[in-house]
Amino acid sequence: MAQADDGSLFTVGRLGSQMTFGPPGAPTLTLSCPGFSEAILTHLDPQGALLWTRRGAGCGALSMAMDVRGDRLAWGIFHSADITFEGGSAPTVPAHGGNDGAFAVYQTDGTLLWTADIACEHHDDLIDLAIGPEGEAYALGRYSRSGVVLAPERPDEIALASSDKLPGGLLYDLYLSRWNADGTLAWAEAIAGPGFVDATSVAVLDDRRVVVVGQFGETMTLAAGHPEETTFAPFVEGGFDGFAAGWTLNGQLAWAYQWGGSPTANQPVSGRRHDRPEPHLHRRSSEDPVFGDPPTSWELTGPVDAAVTWTADGDVGEVRRLTDGTDPVTYQAADTDAGWLAAGGTTGTTTFGTPPNEVSSANEEGRSDPLVLTWRPDGSEACYWPIASDDPNNHAYADTVVFDGQGGLWATVTFLSTLKVLPGTPQETVLTDTTPSFDVALLHFQLEAPSPE
Repeated sequence: MAQADDGSLFTVGRLGSQMTFGPPGAPTLTLSCPGFSEAILTHLDPQGALLWTRRGAGCGALSMAMDVRGDRLAWGIFHSADITFEGGSAPTVPAHGGNDGAFAVYQTDGTLLWTADIACEHHDDLIDLAIGPEGEAYALGRYSRSGVVLAPERPDEIALASSDKLPGGLLYDLYLSRWNADGTLAWAEAIAGPGFVDATSVAVLDDRRVVVVGQFGETMTLAAGHPEETTFAPFVEGGFDGFAAGWTLNGQLAWAYQWGGSPTANQPVSGRRHDRPEPHLHRRSSEDPVFGDPPTSWELTGPVDAAVTWTADGDVGEVRRLTDGTDPVTYQAADTDAGWLAAGGTTGTTTFGTPPNEVSSANEEGRSDPLVLTWRPDGSEACYWPIASDDPNNHAYADTVVFDGQGGLWATVTFLSTLKVLPGTPQETVLTDTTPSFDVALLHFQLEAPSPE
């Protein structure tokens, strides 16, 4: 989910059969290829009402990423069949024998401008997209077991080889690429290693750095064959560390740092906005994690989740410990606005705030509850909104959080069965899933809302 300059919202997802945008009688979209899935892009007004939809139409696709900046929108999908992006006359993106990534760039009025084809003999998919200051698009993806070809069979085609992987498992390499505002491919670089290599996000910071955050095991090499080539190994042998790296807009690696400190997996989830110079990263931290260069150890009793700020120049700012419960807390989404920090995820038990405003919640009916939290610019805990699920078999989770720039916060929650928003309060709202598949709730909160207590 992303917010446009006019306050409207864009969301992406997967259409599995039929989708209704609101209560019974609201607009409905039906799958054109029964038994498969299609990717879907929706545009909502500032009150959440549907304006229009676009599909990645074909027998096998789902949405993977999106970014909005000014009058441009980039939408990425994962597909196993030929796909036609609605809204224009761009050619169909073909399947290449395996599972592939692709993306389309639109004007925010829904007009399709161009599409990007990415091919791999075995498996590749798109992780994230970011739009730059000149309308260019930066695509971050992964590929496995064979090389990846970007813009295949075009004059600007670029092929990246797969690294020699250790045996066992589906191990990926990464690509980072720039596509100019007219859709031509400008450059592509591999991020590779013999073991586990993965990433969560790409962002354009200060209109001068393309920043990727991710995770690796064994060793990982960036900018191979260039003077700025950098290779990392985990701080602890056999461990998994996180990394952040920044490229110039013309594809030169400017800096790269890692963090870690134990065999515990350091899994990053990034929140980023073009007009905010410091991205916040949520990750599972080890005890006394190490960040930056020179390495600095931060005292965090763990394992815990933490939020870390990186500037466009790779400097490490504040490291915040995030709330956790007696059951594991999993953070899956983040956003920032003028120093405010929001996080979304899932948990079984949560305690948030400080006395006398401390709030505790435990899932009494379902497996786990969605989690939506905010912190103020000074680091103090601001708001926790109780949301309860009664599904005993599946996690209900907040998968996106977006500040609206007007003192509020949007969140989407994926759930089965019944969802209670602000249960036990005068604002309690009950949403019931009426289909065999998951539903998505779109929620809008006020940042400094009174405590539900």
